[in-house]
Amino acid sequence: MTPPDARPTRSWMTSDRAVPRLIVRPVRDFLDTEVAGGLVLLAAALIALVWANSPFGDVYESFWDTELAVRVGEWSLVESLREWVNDGLMALFFFVVGLEIKRELVKGELSDPKAASLPVIAALGGMVVPALLYLVLTPGGEAGHGWGIPMATDIAFALGVLALFGRRIPSSLRVFLLSLAIVDDIGAILVIALVYTPQIEVAALALAMAGLAIVASMRVLRVWWTPAYALIGAGVWLATLQSGVHATIAGVVLGLMTPVRALDPNASRDLLLRAGRDDRDPIDDSEDDRALVGNSSEKGRDPANDNEDDRAPVGDTGGDLDPGEEEDRQLSPHEARRARTRAQASVSVAERIAHDLHPWTSYLVIPLFALANAGVELSGEALEAALASPVTVGVVLGLVAGKLIGVTGFAWAAERLGWATLPPGVGWFNVMGVAAIAGIGFTVSIFVSGLAFSDDSLVGEAKVGILIGSLAAAGLGALLILWGSSRPSREPAEPIGSGADPGLDRDMGTGTEAEPAGSGPTGSTGGT
Repeated sequence: MTPPDARPTRSWMTSDRAVPRLIVRPVRDFLDTEVAGGLVLLAAALIALVWANSPFGDVYESFWDTELAVRVGEWSLVESLREWVNDGLMALFFFVVGLEIKRELVKGELSDPKAASLPVIAALGGMVVPALLYLVLTPGGEAGHGWGIPMATDIAFALGVLALFGRRIPSSLRVFLLSLAIVDDIGAILVIALVYTPQIEVAALALAMAGLAIVASMRVLRVWWTPAYALIGAGVWLATLQSGVHATIAGVVLGLMTPVRALDPNASRDLLLRAGRDDRDPIDDSEDDRALVGNSSEKGRDPANDNEDDRAPVGDTGGDLDPGEEEDRQLSPHEARRARTRAQASVSVAERIAHDLHPWTSYLVIPLFALANAGVELSGEALEAALASPVTVGVVLGLVAGKLIGVTGFAWAAERLGWATLPPGVGWFNVMGVAAIAGIGFTVSIFVSGLAFSDDSLVGEAKVGILIGSLAAAGLGALLILWGSSRPSREPAEPIGSGADPGLDRDMGTGTEAEPAGSGPTGSTGGT
C-alpha cells in the first residue's frame, strides 16, 4: 500500500481554488495562444505612443537615453537603455528567429523544395516590390537608405491577426504565412548584415568567428553543457557588437548552429512506450518495461553515446522487487537526474531552447522593444510634416501596396508557370489576405529604420509610416480574408502549357470556367 504522504498531491496551480481556477489557469491558457503575443505587443506600442505624446513626453526620451555602463577594470561598455534593448535583448529575439529558421529549413515546410517554392517565391516578391516602390517615391541621399524598411514582416502581429479567424480559414494558410514570414526574416537579416553595416573592425570580427568555431567544435565533441554555450555565446555577441556588424546577427548565427534533431531519438520512443504501458496498466510495471527505459544496448542504439549510468535501468536496485515494494519505492535524486537527462535528449536542443525562450521574447523582449522605440510624436505639426515626407509615403505604400502586389503577383506567376501550387483549401482571396497581412512590418521595420537613418527626423517619419502602414495592412488583410472565407473554394489553375483551354475565363488565375450570369459567385476564393 502507498502511504498517505506518498500519494500524488495537486499543486496550487492545478487545484480547484478560486484564484487558480478563475484567474491563473485562464490567463496561462490565453498566453499560450498566438493572439496573446500580438496583443501584448500592441499594448506596449500604445503605452509608448501615449507616453511620448503626454505632458511627460520629455521624460520618455530622457529615460530611454539614460546610459548604463558595464565596467571591468579599465574596460567599459556604455550604452543607453534603448541601445541595450536594441543591441542586447533583441539579439535574444533574433536567436529565437534563427532557431525557427533552422527548424523550418531542416524539418519544416521549407525543407521540401516543392512545398517551399510558393512561400519562397511569394516572399521574394514581398521584398522586391516594396523596396522598389520606396526607391521610386524617395529622392536620393539619406532618405533613400530606408528601402529595407518596408521589406519586413512582423511574425507575432501577422500570426495574431490570422489567429483571430480561428477555423474559418484552412490550417494550411497559417503554414503558408509562417513560411513566408520566415523567408522575409532571412531577407531582413541579410539586408541588416550586408547593407546596414557601416564599417567593420577586423580584429573584433575575428574574435567573433573564433567563438563560433569553438561552438562548432563543441558540437563535434558532443559537449552539451548549456552554461558553456551561454558563456561563449555572450562572448560572440560582445565581439560582434565591437566589430561594427550589428550584434543581433550573432544571435541569428548561433540559432542556425543549434541542432534541430534529437540527440537520442530512441529515448523518445522508449519514454513514449513506457508512458503507454503505464496508461494501460499502472500497477503492472514489468521487468522488461523497467529494463527498456535507459537501456542503450537495444538494437539501433549507439552505446558510445551513453555512459554506464545511462545504461542502467531507471529505478533499478540491483534485484527484483515484489509488487508492493515496487509500488511504494520512489526514485532517488540520482535516478531522477538520469531520467531528466534522458527525457531532454529525446527533444532537439533547438526546440527545447525555443520553447524555454519563446515566452521571454514574446512577453518581455519584444514589448520592451516596442516601448523603447514606438514612442513617436503625433502632434498636428509632426503628422503634417510626416505625411508630406516621401519617407513616410514610401513606407506606407511599400507595406500596403508593395506587399499586396509583390506577394500575390509573384505567387500567381509561380502557379501559372507551374513552379508552385496553392496549398490545399487555399484560394486566391486567402493569398491576397495573407499578402496584405504580411505588410504588418512593425517590429523589424522599426528596427531597420534605426539602422538606416542617422537623422532623428527621418527615423520619426519612418516610424509614423510604419504605424500607419501596419494598421492599414492589418485591416485590408482582415477584410480580404473575411471576403474569401465567405466564398466557395475552387480548383487551382492549370500550369501554362498544360493543355488547358485558353478560352476559359480565368478568375484571378484560378483556371475556372466562367459561370453563367446569376449562377453564383465565380472564381477561386479562400475559405473552408
